[in-house]
Amino acid sequence: PRTRKRRAAAPDPAEGKRRKTGGAGGGRDEAPRPYFVIAAGAGGTLPSDKAGEPPRSIKTLLAAVGDVDGPVLALRGGAGCGPANLARYQDYVEAACAGAAAGRKVYLVGQSFGGRCGVHLWQGGVEERKPPCKPTPWDDKRPMPSEVRGMIAFGYPLHHAKQDRGAPLRELEPGTPVLFVMGERDKVALGPSLDKAVLTDVIDEMPAKETVQVHWVPRAGHNPLDAPKSIREESNDAILEAVRAFVGA
Repeated sequence: PRTRKRRAAAPDPAEGKRRKTGGAGGGRDEAPRPYFVIAAGAGGTLPSDKAGEPPRSIKTLLAAVGDVDGPVLALRGGAGCGPANLARYQDYVEAACAGAAAGRKVYLVGQSFGGRCGVHLWQGGVEERKPPCKPTPWDDKRPMPSEVRGMIAFGYPLHHAKQDRGAPLRELEPGTPVLFVMGERDKVALGPSLDKAVLTDVIDEMPAKETVQVHWVPRAGHNPLDAPKSIREESNDAILEAVRAFVGA
């Protein structure tokens, strides 16, 4: 039988405890840091950091805003956004929420393919195997835990010659909070023309468009954290500010 609570995926409850501010002997309670549930791209791993350089890994970057102590979820790219990957993702999210401290906000974070699977999970549809690969109802879908407050997609791979990858986005319910962090030179997301309208036109068609935000990263490709080294620190700081604003940290 499937076990919903996977210890490896749940955050350390001690990390989510409320902190005191105001010095020794008193002060007010701070809200727990947000917890980020991270799913990697189709390759199953995140970009690696290099010594002495600003981070290229979203896990390293997001540690400045919230907690990222759980393992990165590696989904099977060959299985697409199908029932096997969504079932694993669903169990993973539920385990993380079960281990979260009271009042802690949880966010789904996806790199590339991991972001697509996160959208399908939230929307509740598995991806058809034949083009245009639109979502169809998933019988094993369970309600998203109340601790989950939104999604952050790094390098959402929207452009495809045969697949309509905007379809699940257009089926997200009104009020679904989504932050896209996108490189302006991301051909996987925007196509060879690098036309931002590939994304913005889909957002305009989304019932959830009022709660969707986009942060564009100049001179970055499919990994938004991979801007040229000369501007990467400044670029990453801007990404962090966008994330902080989105999660209210």
